[in-house]
Amino acid sequence: MVKEQKEPNIWITALKLLLLVAVIIGGVGFALWYAERAQRLDESSKPPVTPANSWGIVNDSPISPKR
Repeated sequence: MVKEQKEPNIWITALKLLLLVAVIIGGVGFALWYAERAQRLDESSKPPVTPANSWGIVNDSPISPKR
């Protein structure tokens, strides 16, 4: 005699999927938090980096071009 296998209820499957999504989101969030914290601890002795005044187009005037 072959016994019929009963399918799991849909709410059990939905609950498992919801739990899996929560674990994935929580794991990614924890990894990002940990990486940010580790980076902050590594850079505590370094001064903040500031770009040079001549770098980029920050100081260029859009009205009067320099010639």
